[in-house]
Amino acid sequence: MPLSATQINIEWEGVDFEFLLSNALENKLKIGFHKAENTFYIDRREAGKTDFSKKFATTLSVAPRKVKTSEINLTMILDKTSVELFYDNGLSVITEIFFLEAPFEEFSIVGDGILKQMEAYSLKE
Repeated sequence: MPLSATQINIEWEGVDFEFLLSNALENKLKIGFHKAENTFYIDRREAGKTDFSKKFATTLSVAPRKVKTSEINLTMILDKTSVELFYDNGLSVITEIFFLEAPFEEFSIVGDGILKQMEAYSLKE
């Protein structure tokens, strides 16, 4: 099932984590948290077409974490060509675009911690 026009709410407790959105064409979007740097990140270097510009998607996009609790909440709004991330009730926000070759079909989580809750909603009518 394609993952576009989707809202995903996640509560995570622990340290480093990475969420991976992917498809059969090996397009990958990585979203995560580095505890040592206290930053959230998006890695879109493998999220579809990037070769149209030498400056597009060459590094991680990062946002600092503003709270010290071990529990992290994330609201992710995913569309066909963009993702918006709202961490810790909107205290840290990242928005990025990408150019997939096919819709995302898989979502996986890797990390040292506990997935406390996850909900996904289609935003299509």
